[in-house]
Amino acid sequence: KQGLLVRGRVKTRDLKLINAEVKPAPVNFTSDYEFAGGRLRIPNFTLTALEASAEGDATLSLAKGRPQVVLRTRFKELDVSTLIRVIPRLEGIIGIFHPQAVVSGMVSTSWQQPSRLQSRFDLQFQPPEGQAVTGLPLTGHAQGSLELGHAVQITLNDAQFSTPHSNMSFQGTLGNGQSSMAVRFVTSDFDEWRPVAEILIDTQNPPPIMLHSPAVFAGKISGTFSSPEIDGKIAAGSFNYGGWVWDSFQAGILASPQQVQIQSGRLKLGTSSLTLNVEASLIHWKLEPYS
Repeated sequence: KQGLLVRGRVKTRDLKLINAEVKPAPVNFTSDYEFAGGRLRIPNFTLTALEASAEGDATLSLAKGRPQVVLRTRFKELDVSTLIRVIPRLEGIIGIFHPQAVVSGMVSTSWQQPSRLQSRFDLQFQPPEGQAVTGLPLTGHAQGSLELGHAVQITLNDAQFSTPHSNMSFQGTLGNGQSSMAVRFVTSDFDEWRPVAEILIDTQNPPPIMLHSPAVFAGKISGTFSSPEIDGKIAAGSFNYGGWVWDSFQAGILASPQQVQIQSGRLKLGTSSLTLNVEASLIHWKLEPYS
């Protein structure tokens, strides 16, 4: 018995998706399609949106009452600044850094009810060409996987990023109680990350720090996205704080959204040294008043 077979080509222009979490932006989409045996194949789609482009293939299967989706795509020239403008929620997450980068790469995604959505990615980041530097230029790459279900879990097999004065690397998994992601962060310019200090201390005048040598954090992030825990060590050579030039600083750091601890801190100036052990309460990463 011959089943239903439908083939054709679809083309949309200036389509706008209405969603409370996303500001409308025109989308152009073109692809052949084939529907047969409860399976829809989209073998060669092209998509342009947000001044970026993508191409790939997708399959939607409805066999045995268990929907299954497989998507493979390669995209290029996705501007992070543009993405932040159309997804307001990102403004509060990464917008404070004003990152300047365009992202290109490959993403493959699969989902079958009732399993979690699983995605693998291999992304490259480059500063946009021909634009004035108005934010934080970002270069790097990230390779890993993402799982979406009741919780979000991300695994970074290899992720390294650099800015004009900083380098950072990530490797591991974050998103569940047993996960752990190794982090290394090196910077020679405190001002690059001043926005973070302004938020954490809740002030427009964070500590006046000038680094004369690189500051290094090496440690791990564990737990979930809603309640991560940071555990590591920070070390810095000569730096200026409030007009005083100090020779070095090193300490252990434990931090969560509710609390921060500085353990076995040692601040040196010449032959003198000061030992620090500090504990402060936080409210969603911000210093609690009078803590």
